[in-house]
Amino acid sequence: SSLLMKGKLNEHLHDVDEQAREILDQFIKQAEHTAPDKATQQMKWVAHMNSAKASAEEIIYQEIIYI
Repeated sequence: SSLLMKGKLNEHLHDVDEQAREILDQFIKQAEHTAPDKATQQMKWVAHMNSAKASAEEIIYQEIIYI
Protein backbone atom coordinates (compact mmCIF):
# COMPACT_ATOMS: atom_id res chain seq x y z
CA SER A 1 0.00 0.00 0.00
CA SER A 2 3.00 2.27 0.57
CA LEU A 3 4.02 2.00 -3.08
CA LEU A 4 0.45 2.67 -4.16
CA MET A 5 0.29 5.80 -2.03
CA LYS A 6 3.59 7.05 -3.48
CA GLY A 7 2.46 6.31 -7.04
CA LYS A 8 5.27 3.80 -7.58
CA LEU A 9 3.33 0.53 -7.56
CA ASN A 10 3.17 0.12 -11.34
CA GLU A 11 6.88 0.83 -11.69
CA HIS A 12 7.71 -1.74 -9.01
CA LEU A 13 5.44 -4.36 -10.57
CA HIS A 14 7.03 -3.73 -13.97
CA ASP A 15 10.52 -4.23 -12.50
CA VAL A 16 9.48 -7.47 -10.79
CA ASP A 17 7.91 -8.72 -14.03
CA GLU A 18 11.08 -7.97 -16.01
CA GLN A 19 13.26 -9.78 -13.46
CA ALA A 20 10.95 -12.79 -13.45
CA ARG A 21 10.89 -13.01 -17.25
CA GLU A 22 14.68 -12.76 -17.40
CA ILE A 23 15.11 -15.65 -14.95
CA LEU A 24 12.55 -17.74 -16.82
CA ASP A 25 14.24 -17.05 -20.16
CA GLN A 26 17.64 -18.05 -18.74
CA PHE A 27 16.28 -21.34 -17.41
CA ILE A 28 14.55 -22.14 -20.70
CA LYS A 29 17.71 -21.41 -22.70
CA GLN A 30 19.78 -23.62 -20.41
CA ALA A 31 17.16 -26.37 -20.57
CA GLU A 32 17.16 -26.29 -24.37
CA HIS A 33 20.87 -27.17 -24.38
CA THR A 34 20.38 -30.26 -22.23
CA ALA A 35 16.96 -31.35 -23.50
CA PRO A 36 16.42 -34.66 -25.29
CA ASP A 37 15.84 -34.57 -29.04
CA LYS A 38 12.42 -33.04 -29.60
CA ALA A 39 11.77 -34.91 -32.85
CA THR A 40 12.39 -38.40 -31.49
CA GLN A 41 11.61 -38.09 -27.77
CA GLN A 42 8.73 -35.64 -27.61
CA MET A 43 7.36 -36.66 -24.21
CA LYS A 44 10.78 -36.59 -22.56
CA TRP A 45 11.40 -33.18 -24.13
CA VAL A 46 8.09 -31.85 -22.78
CA ALA A 47 8.80 -33.25 -19.32
CA HIS A 48 12.29 -31.74 -19.34
CA MET A 49 11.04 -28.30 -20.37
CA ASN A 50 8.16 -28.40 -17.86
CA SER A 51 10.63 -29.27 -15.12
CA ALA A 52 12.87 -26.35 -16.12
CA LYS A 53 9.90 -23.98 -16.08
CA ALA A 54 8.77 -25.24 -12.67
CA SER A 55 12.28 -24.77 -11.27
CA ALA A 56 12.44 -21.24 -12.63
CA GLU A 57 9.04 -20.39 -11.18
CA GLU A 58 10.07 -21.69 -7.75
CA ILE A 59 13.17 -19.49 -7.77
CA ILE A 60 11.14 -16.51 -8.96
CA TYR A 61 8.62 -16.99 -6.16
CA GLN A 62 11.25 -17.38 -3.46
CA GLU A 63 13.76 -14.73 -4.56
CA ILE A 64 11.64 -12.04 -6.17
CA ILE A 65 7.99 -12.28 -5.18
CA TYR A 66 8.10 -13.49 -1.56
CA ILE A 67 10.96 -11.33 -0.37
